Amino acid sequence: MNLSARLGTASNMGDLDTPSVRNNIILGNLALLQVQAAVVSFIAASVSFFLSTIVPGAGENPSEPLLAETRDLFRHSRSTGHRHSLRRPRPTPAPVGASKSGFNEFVVVASTSMSAACLSAIVLGSFVCFLVVLCRKFGLDPGAVQVFSASKR
Repeated sequence: MNLSARLGTASNMGDLDTPSVRNNIILGNLALLQVQAAVVSFIAASVSFFLSTIVPGAGENPSEPLLAETRDLFRHSRSTGHRHSLRRPRPTPAPVGASKSGFNEFVVVASTSMSAACLSAIVLGSFVCFLVVLCRKFGLDPGAVQVFSASKR
């Protein structure tokens, strides 16, 4: 929404009428959008990695079934006469001695989140820029069109 507000203001001031000024404004705003997306996604990846290192028991599987699961298992076997287990399937435990999270996992999480954020920012930012320029060419108010298109996404 900030991008559309900045471009809408530039459009209403007539700055988007000259092609060289229009290109500079659009490229500058898209560059700012990319920096914002990269920084916010890196902070999100850092927080998630930090929380994964301090939360106790995250990702660990108990070796014994819980008391409620044991009661349900016995109740089911008595009522149906079957001796089948109702326990939920559990993923295989991590190898003994393997670290919980390390630098390699952080790099993968950070690079994935940053690339996804930057890709979505360039696609949506280009759409917003195209829409503002198109509104200016047809003499429409870009603010009114942007509010409508943002509410429909």
